[in-house]
Amino acid sequence: MNSRTLRIAVCSILVLAICAGYVSAANNLLVNPSFEEVDEYGEPTGWEMYAASPMIASASISNEMAASGKNSLLCSINYALAGKKEAVLMQDVPVEKNKVYKIGLKYRKENFKETGPYLTINIYDKDGKEIAYDEPLIMKDHNKIDDPLLFWEDMGFRLVLKDTGSDIGEGKWVDHWVIIKTNEDTEFIHVAVGIKAKNPNNTGKIYFDDMYIEEVQ
Repeated sequence: MNSRTLRIAVCSILVLAICAGYVSAANNLLVNPSFEEVDEYGEPTGWEMYAASPMIASASISNEMAASGKNSLLCSINYALAGKKEAVLMQDVPVEKNKVYKIGLKYRKENFKETGPYLTINIYDKDGKEIAYDEPLIMKDHNKIDDPLLFWEDMGFRLVLKDTGSDIGEGKWVDHWVIIKTNEDTEFIHVAVGIKAKNPNNTGKIYFDDMYIEEVQ
C-alpha cells in the first residue's frame, strides 16, 4: 500500500468514526437527556418535575458539576426530617413494539448517605396504562454491580435501580444501564429519575447526567 492510499484509508476510518459518533448520539430517544436545555423558569425542557416537599428534597438543573456539557440534574436532601422525601424528573418516550432497548445514566454522589439514587422504568400501553409482564419479565440484561446494597429489581410491572445505602458513586461519576424488551402492547417507556428517601437522617446531593434510551435490536 503506497503512502497516498494509506492516507486515504486513514481519513476514511476517521470519517466513519466521526459519523458513528453522531449516529449513536442521534439514536438517543430521550428529549434533553443531559439537561442542557432549560426554559425561562430554569426547568429542563422535555421533562416533568415533581417534588413532594421542595424545600426538604429538591430537584433542579445545576452547572456545579457535569459528566459532559455544562449542566446536570441535581437532587438534594436539604433537611433531615422524618417522612418520605421525593424529588424526581419524569419523561414518557414513544417506542416500538417487540424491540430491545438499552436504558442508562450516569450519577455522582456528594456526601449522600441515604437511600438513592432512584431510577424507575415502566412500560405503558397506548392509553398510558402500566403493562404488567408475565414470564419473562422486563429485564434482559444489566451492568455488573459488585455491591449487594445496589441492584436492579424487576417486579414485572416496574423495573427499578435501587440503592439501599451503598458507597458506589460517592465522589465520582458511575454508569449504570439495563436492557429491556417491549411487548406487543407497548407504546411508551416511562422513566423517572431522582431521589426517594424515607425518614432521612442526613443531607446530601446526587448529580445525574447523560441519560439515554437507545434501540439495540
